Amino acid sequence: MVDLIIEKLILYATLYLDLESEDVVFVRNGLLHALGVIAPYQGEIDIEEIKKLSSPLPIIDELKKIKENLSVDDIGNIMSLISPRPKDVIKKFNEIKEREGADQAVSYLYNLSIHNNYLMSSDGYLNVEWLYEGEINDIMLSINTFKPTELETSSSIYPKCDLCYSNVGLFNSRNDLSKSNLRVIPIKLINEDWFFQLSKYSYYSEHSILVNLEHIPMYITKKTVQNELLFLDQFPNFFIGINSDLKNVGSSHLSHMHYECGKRDLLITHAKPRYILRKKEIPDCEIEYLDWHISCFKLRSKNKSSIFKLSEIIINNFKKHNDDEIGLVGDDNGVRHSSMIILSTKSGDTYTVYLIPRNNYNTKEYPSGIFNTRYENLNIKDEPIGLMESAGFFILPARLKDEMNLMIEILSSTNYSISDIIESNSSLEKHIPFINNLVVKYGRKNSREAASALVKYEIGKISEKILKDNSIFKDTIDGQLALFRFLESIELEVK
Repeated sequence: MVDLIIEKLILYATLYLDLESEDVVFVRNGLLHALGVIAPYQGEIDIEEIKKLSSPLPIIDELKKIKENLSVDDIGNIMSLISPRPKDVIKKFNEIKEREGADQAVSYLYNLSIHNNYLMSSDGYLNVEWLYEGEINDIMLSINTFKPTELETSSSIYPKCDLCYSNVGLFNSRNDLSKSNLRVIPIKLINEDWFFQLSKYSYYSEHSILVNLEHIPMYITKKTVQNELLFLDQFPNFFIGINSDLKNVGSSHLSHMHYECGKRDLLITHAKPRYILRKKEIPDCEIEYLDWHISCFKLRSKNKSSIFKLSEIIINNFKKHNDDEIGLVGDDNGVRHSSMIILSTKSGDTYTVYLIPRNNYNTKEYPSGIFNTRYENLNIKDEPIGLMESAGFFILPARLKDEMNLMIEILSSTNYSISDIIESNSSLEKHIPFINNLVVKYGRKNSREAASALVKYEIGKISEKILKDNSIFKDTIDGQLALFRFLESIELEVK
């Protein structure tokens, strides 16, 4: 039976992974050795069965039933054997990009990454999404049903982190996710080497990462914006963004410089301005302060140099800006607490940059940060608010999927007492105040469909509150006065 499965894998690779006839014997012998089979299968293979597959998982599952002790690395080795070599992927990507454009090239890499079982979306990890309609702006919420194991970075281990180029082809990955089938694309920005890859933990279709070839720390400077706009010159239909370079207000990978990119429509790009601003010395750059859940400056111009100049002014001055009236400490005796999340898009020949101020200063009263959400909201999301959440795509933890289903059960059935349900599901204990509020507001006799909508609405409401808590210049009198003080400090005028 294993010999038959090997031939199915070879046929699958021929159909979907560019396996050429000259390499079939080589690949077959590699699979025979890896799976302990002496000779190849001699019968016919049902090609129509293989044509129906969108990923190799059915074949892998068939193999697992026979060889029950297959490890993650065993499967990774199999997929690596039938996947095209890195240089062949790079060559084809660049040929498609030159001939058909960047979008088609990325689609090729995306489909390849599903067909060779690299992307988690092909493993059946389906995210749950819904739209929360806020009073002024909406939020798209998504339960990410697969979350990677976080790694501590250390220079004594190889690779230094999960983002390093040396992960390409890696077996025995420290988070039990083989990267033997990872394929990346080299890219040059400002004479600096980067590489482009698909995110294994896809928040959305074609969720991508741009990673510096060197293992250097995250930085937020004018150069950060330059990198984004130069990337958009090569991939004009994408967005590109970066988390802040400080703990607790953005990236979980501060040790390695990287950006997130994709073609997802982000709701922040539809936000209307609260204030129209101007900088006399840079008249060709439109400036807005957005009417959005979290503080955000929007810069728009055809002139990249003007955007670079204005970005540098806002970023550098916010980093050192202190305001006692709202508890903002940007610089505390040389220790920096302020940074920016930066998002960029391109339409035609016009660039748009979104600058989202962040601050991680904490006190005894607010140990998780003055500009962070409060304890009562952490049952919904206790991870830092980053680029995607700030842009209106709110990523929720995987645990919430099952917890939501239990809440829906509580609102749509009286068969069991609430205390019994919580007692038998300890994960609900952190939600007790939230559940009590749901029951008081909506009762327990809702249809399951109605209960689902109510739970999602209330989770959306708290997610919106979390974003507002993270805002520096809040939608209050004190917050807006603080904003005007900052604008005055950098000579930005309100039109």
